Amino acid sequence: MTAFLGFEIEIFAGIIIPAAGFVGLALWRIIKYFMNKELCFTLLKNTANDLQTKVNALQTSDSSSNQKHEELHQRDDILEKRMAVLESQIDILLNHFGLKK
Repeated sequence: MTAFLGFEIEIFAGIIIPAAGFVGLALWRIIKYFMNKELCFTLLKNTANDLQTKVNALQTSDSSSNQKHEELHQRDDILEKRMAVLESQIDILLNHFGLKK
């Protein structure tokens, strides 16, 4: 056995270098895992903020359009009533002249 700087070279080359490589690889994977996890949480937080902003914008738009929708429903009701009156008058005319089959 040969000694170098107080270490036996066979032990250093056979045990310490592979063990240090394994520990280094494990530490690198753990650090990479936590970096990716932090990145993921940051993206989720930003996405949640963006979604909250979009939801607020849609709620504002929806609340401002309630009056417009109400007006459209009222117009639709008026048109339906007029159509019913016209249909009944056409039906009366068709019956009067005997054109209805």
